[in-house]
Amino acid sequence: MLARPLDPAVATALTLANHRVSVLCSPDGVVRWMSPNTPRLLGWEPDELVGTSVFDLYDAASRPYSERGFAQARREPEAAAEQLGSVARTAWVRHRDGRHVLVESYPSSMLLVPEVEGVLLEWVAGGDQRLLLRAVDDLALGRPAAATLASVAQLVEAQLPEVAAGVAVLDGDRWELVVPPGGRAAAPLLAAMPAPDDPRWYDEFLLLDADALASWAGPECGVGLAPLRADGADLLGAMILVRRRADRLPIVVTGGENRYTLSRHLAVLTLAAHRRACAERAAAERDPLTGLGNRIAFERAVNALMTAPDDVTVAVAYLDLDGLKEINDRLGHAVGDEVLRSFGHRLATALRPDDIACRIGGDEFVVACVGAFDDAAGVALARRLAAVTDAVPIDGHLSAGASVGVAVGPAFDVNALCALADERLYAAKRSRQRQRIRAIGQ
Repeated sequence: MLARPLDPAVATALTLANHRVSVLCSPDGVVRWMSPNTPRLLGWEPDELVGTSVFDLYDAASRPYSERGFAQARREPEAAAEQLGSVARTAWVRHRDGRHVLVESYPSSMLLVPEVEGVLLEWVAGGDQRLLLRAVDDLALGRPAAATLASVAQLVEAQLPEVAAGVAVLDGDRWELVVPPGGRAAAPLLAAMPAPDDPRWYDEFLLLDADALASWAGPECGVGLAPLRADGADLLGAMILVRRRADRLPIVVTGGENRYTLSRHLAVLTLAAHRRACAERAAAERDPLTGLGNRIAFERAVNALMTAPDDVTVAVAYLDLDGLKEINDRLGHAVGDEVLRSFGHRLATALRPDDIACRIGGDEFVVACVGAFDDAAGVALARRLAAVTDAVPIDGHLSAGASVGVAVGPAFDVNALCALADERLYAAKRSRQRQRIRAIGQ
């Protein structure tokens, strides 16, 4: 008994229910037909892509492999009919909104079928198993938090193909966007995010004000946040979900160990590890007595300055306390430590938030200020630092002031500037010693 032909409407419904997008291409890769469910996975209407090159839909890493496969099929159509059907490859395919979607690509050569004479590609939505493994690898190998969280966001998008995912982290009492959802700018979203102490963060999911974000996400998009917490209490960040369709807001199933909940667990682990690493690094780079950076912190700052563009200028100031040894000898190290603490506090309050101040030795300090400096500005900086850190009388007659040496130049030459500032420091120190000797002689 012959099967009754399938009604076209039923065939369309079955195709829409399938997570596979079918693409029929000519031997040279021109799209001849795409299945009706293409908008569901890629946002494109099938007719928009007919007549275009299928290779243009791949990202730069995936395109060469596809081009080679088509070329091989044209050269050896009989062999390709057997070989291509057994090959599956993960590929990134361009969505209509500009992002790339991960798919499993299954090619089939139909060049020898007279009615077709083409290559059929089937793209299966998701490929989330590979994304999950990559995110786990990123975390296990200790890769940068931003890279790991980007993998987590892609995993979420694979599970929720109509949602753009992102991740924001909590830095003290302010939000910082690490992975922008859909590549959008951060400012409007961050302004609309609730304060960290807002009680709504104790919910599993909260929606942001649609009116406040209409110009950012689009008037018909819904924006939701899933809190990322460690041990059920400590808020580390938030997963951002932006639904691209107007029919409903982002809805996420929170029960069960599905890939979405695994993604949230990975994000929490990543943020907790990142926060712990930052705290350990901050402790390793901080002088416990003054609270300023230490030599390790300054070396890291120097390495960063060396990679600055050629037009970035830096002023480096070396400072040395005068009379600290005399204070320690006559009044004890406890008083000397208090002098160092006071000096460090004065130094920090005299600088801008982005300036660098470190204690690199017993009574040695260094400052690095990035800005529009010239020699005159360097001299003014030296005078300002000497003034704000000048002596406070101790025990009626002893005092600790500072000698300062400053050098100004391009940031990429910061090592040479440090050496020059150090030379000028000791020249200033010798000058102050001569002045003190003359004052005593008088």
